[in-house]
Amino acid sequence: MWLIGLGATLLVGLGASSDNLAATDATLRSTLGWLSWLGAGALILSATSAPSADDDAIAQLARWRGFSARALERARWLATGRRVFFSLWPWALLLTAATLAHARSVRAALAQLAIGAGCTIYLGLLAASSVLLVALTRSLSNAHPRLLLMAVVFLPALLAQVFPQLPSLPAVLSAALEHAVALGRRLG
Repeated sequence: MWLIGLGATLLVGLGASSDNLAATDATLRSTLGWLSWLGAGALILSATSAPSADDDAIAQLARWRGFSARALERARWLATGRRVFFSLWPWALLLTAATLAHARSVRAALAQLAIGAGCTIYLGLLAASSVLLVALTRSLSNAHPRLLLMAVVFLPALLAQVFPQLPSLPAVLSAALEHAVALGRRLG
């Protein structure tokens, strides 16, 4: 993830130095897309692990402290969303700062700030969808939540290849990222 983030920051900085907003947008979209798959995907996958003996001990400790098992599950879901947002947000901030450093006009700087705000909104949507995915898979399948996660994410994406009208989570998030970055393009 570090290699992708730093490499893209260098590419965005080089693309922004020539005031080529389209190249900067494409690099930013691609980078956030890859970071979403690798970073958020790994965090969501780890949050949907099957219950273990440690989970029983943690639940027991939570009950001793006055928390219900349901409250513990909600805390796990929200922690996943928070980790997704705050593990990817510094990269979006760094990419925005790289483009902002090379802005040659106030209008270009405002466009880059708008792109950064759009990326933050996208990351919020990604974090919210990760919370929903973890909540759904852990609620519906106690024995094999990762298998259910794979089915929920990849099955609609594969069926969308045959039936393009069928929505899938990767397509929805990709469209949200496209709209988020286009926000700055409209201002610039």
